[in-house]
Amino acid sequence: MKKQFLLSVALFVFCFCTFSQQYHTPKNEAELRSLIEQSSAKIKTVQCDFLQEKKMSMMKEKTTSKGVFYFNQPNQVRLEYRQPNFQAMIVNGTNAFLQDKNKITKVSMAKSKAFQQLNKIIVSSVTGSMLESKDFSTKLFENEKAIKVELTPTSKTVRDFLSSIVLILDKKDFSATRLELNENGGDYTYLTFSNKSLNKALPETLFKVQ
Repeated sequence: MKKQFLLSVALFVFCFCTFSQQYHTPKNEAELRSLIEQSSAKIKTVQCDFLQEKKMSMMKEKTTSKGVFYFNQPNQVRLEYRQPNFQAMIVNGTNAFLQDKNKITKVSMAKSKAFQQLNKIIVSSVTGSMLESKDFSTKLFENEKAIKVELTPTSKTVRDFLSSIVLILDKKDFSATRLELNENGGDYTYLTFSNKSLNKALPETLFKVQ
């Protein structure tokens, strides 16, 4: 259960735009990578809505959820599901919690490699450092409005639960519009981000368990 909830995370990372599905290899990949890293590094805080689509082999129909994502540099994350049911994942430094209406569960970041890795994926997506990560091999594609980053895990820890990641970035500000987490065996979690707000102060209470 915890694994499935964690795989619903997403990073980290933050806003909707309409884009074509036709992508091509960039003319100057090194320059594009540099632009992504420079622009993403300027993002200090993020608040956005998300729509999640999840397919699990044990269920006939895919499920959909809605919520709000918050990020505050350097390592504060809140992924809050509001529909159909309340759930939240809160990361504040080395402390992590899973919360629903009935209980709060503390997660040991030191003991849970999967949780550590998924939190790292979120943060590195926001900061742009994922392109330099040794845990993934990356391929970049682009069209007029968007950039598609295909990530293949090279780390055994990640390969144990994810086969690939696809990240779609808006060319206007290089923020993420879509995150696709593809699991081994065919299950997947897709998140589409909208109504972004970047670099605006977020209350500290968001990252504390209430």
